[in-house]
Amino acid sequence: MSQPAPATPEEFYASPLSQAPWYYSVELFPGVVARGSFPDDLPMLPRKLTRHAEVAGQSCLDIGSMEGLLPTLLARRGAARVVATDAVPHCASRMAAVKQSYGVDFEFAAVGLLYDLHAKLRPQSFDFINFSGVLYHVYSPLMALASVRSLLRPGGLMVVSTNIFHDDGYRAEFNAGGRLQPEANTFWYLSVPLFDYMLRMLRLAPIDCLHFEHEGLGLTPPVPGLRSGYMSVLCQAREDLLPTGGDWYLQALKEHSWEWATLTDWAAADQHPRSAIQAAAPYDGVVRRDDLDAIDLWASVQNQPSHGPAVARDAHQLHLVDTD
Repeated sequence: MSQPAPATPEEFYASPLSQAPWYYSVELFPGVVARGSFPDDLPMLPRKLTRHAEVAGQSCLDIGSMEGLLPTLLARRGAARVVATDAVPHCASRMAAVKQSYGVDFEFAAVGLLYDLHAKLRPQSFDFINFSGVLYHVYSPLMALASVRSLLRPGGLMVVSTNIFHDDGYRAEFNAGGRLQPEANTFWYLSVPLFDYMLRMLRLAPIDCLHFEHEGLGLTPPVPGLRSGYMSVLCQAREDLLPTGGDWYLQALKEHSWEWATLTDWAAADQHPRSAIQAAAPYDGVVRRDDLDAIDLWASVQNQPSHGPAVARDAHQLHLVDTD
């Protein structure tokens, strides 16, 4: 059971919360900041992309919420319903403090592993889903993404963000021996074309994106010669598969793959109420495909400058004045 949220700075400093390892930096009282784990100027790309989703009046799901930075901002932007999630309620006391300090309320669900998330949350559905900083933490990124896809309403928007590396092939790098990242729950870095392909095969059309390179922000490249970074993509749920260069294989998946037909509950996904959520115009530098209403991630990541150091409202920190 979480402790009562501190009502004053003095109560905060006297509570275990002041010594807890916070994930995000959060201003709980004017000038009183619980320090998080990120550099102050490291950009939080999902936060920026979420601003391009018109969430007021919509139903929103955040996966891997920690203290609830993004659920707080979604609530402040007028979302009709916000559901925060994590594997276990390990941030319950911190999340309660954030809710009190920011005058917001949102739901929380401890969901465990993500491979059957749609079954755990059934029959719920959402206009907007944030699924960021998760794909590299799971054994099977595609299986986890397939389950989450079941929860998105037709026409709904999803931000998907993960570690990537620059390569024109369809491959993933595994974190064998901690060579990519010493964190013990990190497994995969995806090539940009593979990331794009995974989204399209699950009927998610990339419509906006941002990225940064690890080296460009002073972060040590995990493996010499591997140009790595982080990419955040805003996608829209579409009615059918999105072609990739006339690829017959996508249609074959739909017709013959038990995995494709089963790991996403397509019947539920297609029967959810259609979402009315809208997206703003994309950021500069994205490259739109000629053959469909979507962008090409590999072309975009080469054309769009790497995101540099961020100001506070674009970083992994929450201040009392923040509304997005």
